[in-house]
Amino acid sequence: MSYHFMPLQIIDTDHTVLMASTHVRRNLPHLGPRSIRKTVLLSLAVLDVLLPISTTFMLWKGLSVLTNSSYPIVCVVSESMAPTFYRGDLLLLWNWTASAEPGDIPVVWFYHTPLPMVHRIVQTTQDSSGLQSFLIKGDNNNLNDVVLYPGERTSVF
Repeated sequence: MSYHFMPLQIIDTDHTVLMASTHVRRNLPHLGPRSIRKTVLLSLAVLDVLLPISTTFMLWKGLSVLTNSSYPIVCVVSESMAPTFYRGDLLLLWNWTASAEPGDIPVVWFYHTPLPMVHRIVQTTQDSSGLQSFLIKGDNNNLNDVVLYPGERTSVF
């Protein structure tokens, strides 16, 4: 299989050269300027679609690394934290704190639950191994969140 350098020129309507040359296989038929121009324009159209998508993905992953959180932005889905947060508020998470104190507002994800819980810590405890657990409650709720915890859990850790 042999290759050679074959000069091609694609000239736009205003007589500017769009592509100066390319490598082609010797056995391929010569492609006319119109088919090459269509291929170039199609490639540019595909890049116009892919660029915003890939940029958004890279910004999301960069924000994930910066905040040390796989979900750096969450949306409040209930009124349980009113007047601190209202439904629809967006929260930027920061996961670089080693421990949590009463008054902090963690975002808690339980296994097999579709949405996070954004509530304030009302009590913290630490067991003999150093594992910290805490009890959370919504500012707009009368009771703590033990009834919302899965299974027989009485705290979040």
